[in-house]
Amino acid sequence: MNLRQLKTFCSIVDEGSFRKASEALNISQPSVSQQISALEDDIGASIFKREGRGVALTTSGHALYSLARELLQMADLIPQHFSEMKSLRRGHLAIGATHHMAEILLPGVIGEFKRDFPDVGFTILTGNGNKIIRQVLEGKLEFGIIGKVITRPYEDELEHRNLGFERLCLTLPKGHPWEGREISVDELAKSKLPLARYTRNHPLGFLVDNYLLQHKISLRDDLVFNSVILAARFVAEGACIALVSEYVALRSSEAAHLGVASLEGLDDVTWGTELVYSKIRGVSFAGWEMEKRLIQEAERIYGTTTGQLERLP
Repeated sequence: MNLRQLKTFCSIVDEGSFRKASEALNISQPSVSQQISALEDDIGASIFKREGRGVALTTSGHALYSLARELLQMADLIPQHFSEMKSLRRGHLAIGATHHMAEILLPGVIGEFKRDFPDVGFTILTGNGNKIIRQVLEGKLEFGIIGKVITRPYEDELEHRNLGFERLCLTLPKGHPWEGREISVDELAKSKLPLARYTRNHPLGFLVDNYLLQHKISLRDDLVFNSVILAARFVAEGACIALVSEYVALRSSEAAHLGVASLEGLDDVTWGTELVYSKIRGVSFAGWEMEKRLIQEAERIYGTTTGQLERLP
């Protein structure tokens, strides 16, 4: 079944006969008959019945005419809608982001985008990186913003755009004795508060576990999280200490309730941020514009020279 067959079918109904339809479409009557025969084969039902010199619709024909007319009207609007989408006067973007990345990058960018292109709508979903990747691959999200993962099981299916890097720091409950100090590896190993750990599929999970392994620190998995923001909230409540990104420690909504310490051997450990989208589907016109703005915002936040979040005093 194709649009040409549906157009021929609707023309027969509108004109009242195969002959008049062939004249209106400027094609031969045998060609009209062949298209209708092929259409009936595709749907598995007869759509016309002969009545004298004219034709009448069967029950199946009536149902098909309603659907075909609607579809053809939509097809006629494609050039107009395409033009509107290209000029960002129409469209809808579904974006996924981890809670952390959503808080850093999205509010300002989307606010500015909506001021410039008010007719483009947004759906914003948050979750862990694996969930976001699955939804991008399933076509539920146009793209996702996640922490950079060490292994990429969907390398052949996803396009990755690096947005920048953040350093890690040790966060503590406000007023903790370590606040403002440089903490040694030995002190960390003897901490009275447990160190928050991250699930294996969380980007920080590998970084934190690798740091502990390199420094031969063995700690129990008392508190394990799949969200850096959630870990920071537990720190603020005095339940643990945690290695988090500098943005979370110093600029996030939890920052006022957190203390910060530097940690031996942590200066060179960074956490990357990346934008991912399907290689097959690509992104829409609105998506390309949004990607450009996200890259600019990331450059502003992370810094254009080092690609890392600039240190705060």
